[in-house]
This record gives sequence, structure tokens and C-alpha cells, in this order.
Amino acid sequence: MAAAIPVPPPEHQSFTAADRDALLGDICAFKLPPPLEAWRLNFLLIGPAGAGKSAIINSLHTAMHPRGVLSEVVEQGGGEEQLTRKFSKVLFRLLPKDIQRLKAKRGVEVEAERGGVFHAPFCILDTMGWWSAGVLDTMLINNMMSGRMMDGHPLSQDGHEEEQFMNPSPTPADKVHCMIAVIPASEYNTEEIRANMAQLVRKARAANIPLIVALTKVDAQFAPVKADAQAIATCEAVHSCVCAVAATYSIKACNIVPLQLYGENPRVKPGDPAIEIPLLNLVWKAACASEDRLRQTVLRGEGVSPPSYQRPQSESFGAKRAAQMEN
Repeated sequence: MAAAIPVPPPEHQSFTAADRDALLGDICAFKLPPPLEAWRLNFLLIGPAGAGKSAIINSLHTAMHPRGVLSEVVEQGGGEEQLTRKFSKVLFRLLPKDIQRLKAKRGVEVEAERGGVFHAPFCILDTMGWWSAGVLDTMLINNMMSGRMMDGHPLSQDGHEEEQFMNPSPTPADKVHCMIAVIPASEYNTEEIRANMAQLVRKARAANIPLIVALTKVDAQFAPVKADAQAIATCEAVHSCVCAVAATYSIKACNIVPLQLYGENPRVKPGDPAIEIPLLNLVWKAACASEDRLRQTVLRGEGVSPPSYQRPQSESFGAKRAAQMEN
């Protein structure tokens, strides 16, 4: 096991609605530099069955649609009967009434496209959870990462490739721009997860794709967080778990995001900033990491000088987080 990566202890922090709304506004306004401004970033969710991949999607949709109820855009639950059976590209779209509600309830204004609809600058690629050690190749993960696998491709444990759902000539816009490994806090050190995470880290580095860890079910593992959602920022046990995951998989602790998710703890209700800020921060980290990697690959290859574009820095919560990451 690698030596522990030192991380400052958690400081007192409270999650506020104002911070949540500022971060959501930054995410909705995110654009890649020219000539990639029309791209939609692709984030691949991958992890064991029942880790919370579907819960992440539903919770994120809930945060972007402040209706006071839990969104259910994908089926959520555990067990083999509820495994994701198709490779799905989940888009986050706001209709005109959603845009009006977001402005009225959160003060977040978005720039609608033709027809009055807004599409978030990212999508999430939902996959089947792995079921044992050493199955990433059987899951056809290389086809997912390269952009060859298309939306709707059937997923099964035999790794069968369906040609009608394969893109023979994927472009850089089709590829995965960031991988998000979804790992339950109580299971990060199991033999199955260690084996698959080691393989995933190797594949991400070989493909030059950023990798971020979503550490889920934190409230189920740590009683202080279950009792008070705000405690996720200050709980020493959560901090220690993040450090342990960082050391186990040689991943920077700042790229490991502890999460609580809607639908798993009856104490939390939709609209809770303590649930939504860490989740939105996960998306912001993935977007910034994707942009930074694209500056060094696609932009450089097209002759666009990376330093010619600087992400606008405002006093918003998301911009402060970006500055902290870059420093």
C-alpha cells in the first residue's frame, strides 16, 4: 500500500443555499474555449453494482430541477435485477418552465438555445455496475472510453459487442473526457474493488483521461453525517476515509469527493445544500479537469495555444473552487 498522502484536516464549513446557487450557475455557464465551445463533455460513471451511480444521476437532476421532489430519470436500487442493462447517455435538459423555475427559486439564469431549451454542458454515461474482480475488459470499457460505444448499446456480463451500436470513427468529441469512479465508503478496500480500481487507474492514465472518485454512502458509514448532513465537511472519520482511499489508489485526495445522495437517508429532503454542493462540486471538478486535459491534447493538436484562453474568474463559489484547484 502506498504511503498516506498528507491532507490538511477539515475546517469548519457550512453549506449554504447561496453557495449552492452560485456553483450551479457556474456549471450551467461553463463553456470550453474556442473552437470547442459547442462540445458537451462526457463523464463516464463506473463502479460496483449498488454503489450509487443511478442515485448520483437522480440527485444531480434533482439539484438542477428545484421542484421539491426527488427526480427519477433512471431506475435506482440494488441487486442484479436492477443492474443497468443499456449504455445510456443521460442529458440534463431544462425546458422553458424549468428555466423559469430555476431563476425564481435559485436566482440562476441560463442561456436558452433555439426553442427555449437549455442543455447542460455535460452528459453522464451510465454503465452496468461491475460484479466481480477483473471484469473491466468484459464490460467493454475500452469501447466506452474511446467513444466507439453508442447510446443504447446492450450491456451484459458476457461482453458481447453489438455492431449496430458501435461508432466506427469516433471523434475527440465522442470520447470520454473524465471518468468518475463511484465507490461506497464502506467497501473501498475490498478485494474486488481494489482489483478493478487498480485496472481503472491504469486505463485512465494510459488513455490520458482524468479520474475522479465519488465516495458514496458516507452517511450510512459515518453516524455523525447521518445525523447531520452538514457534518460531511467536518467529520474526522470522513477525512480519514478520503486519505485512506487516496493512499490506496494513488489518487490525489482533492480528487475524491465524499457524497450523500437523495433517496438513501430519509432525514434529508430535496433542496438541501449539504447534499447538493458536494455533488455539484464533483461535476465542477470533472468539467475543469476535462478542460485542462483538452487544452494539452485537442487544442494543442489544432494549433490553438492553451494560454490564449483563461477561464473567467468571478467571486462566485465555483470560480473560487477552480482557483483553489489550480493553485
